[in-house]
Amino acid sequence: MIKGEKLRKTYNNKIVLDVPVLEIKQSQIVSICGPSGAGKTTLLSILGTLVKADNHKEQSLKILNQDVNKMSLNHLAKFRNKHLGFIFQFHELL
Repeated sequence: MIKGEKLRKTYNNKIVLDVPVLEIKQSQIVSICGPSGAGKTTLLSILGTLVKADNHKEQSLKILNQDVNKMSLNHLAKFRNKHLGFIFQFHELL
């Protein structure tokens, strides 16, 4: 299960992703669609723990009921290795 709240990412003061609430239940199949530049790869990078969302007090991301924002880099790497997988479209796109 993945549960995220207030997932926001900015680059150079431009908001490239702003997701108020995201919940993906176990065994649920989800597709992410949108035009180029809509933030699809940014969202997947955040959900895959490769990139952190902007830090603010109400932002949270839980995967398998574990708060990935509170994990050390070493623990996060082990968690990612054990629980997450990636399929790359190109070397820069998930």
